[in-house]
Amino acid sequence: MGRWEILQQQSGITDTMKINILSTLRTTIDIHGSSNKTKICTELQSWLITTYGKVWAVIIADTSTYSYSVNPYDNKYLLVRETDLKWDIAVFQQIP
Repeated sequence: MGRWEILQQQSGITDTMKINILSTLRTTIDIHGSSNKTKICTELQSWLITTYGKVWAVIIADTSTYSYSVNPYDNKYLLVRETDLKWDIAVFQQIP
């Protein structure tokens, strides 16, 4: 389950970071199921903080049904689409 489409990857997110983030995200979705977006966001955020330092944010929204504006710290921003669930997921570091 799960097919990722990378919509935006800023220079602060290395390919290794991207792979690790997507792997952790997939595991978290598999554990909690697609009906618990809040738990998925919270657990991924905790993992990001433990792994990459403070302070990270995670937004999960149904594709094409949202808008937001962020100012990521140090170009650490990743926007991916989970095509099976039709989710767009933004992961970004805020000012530590």
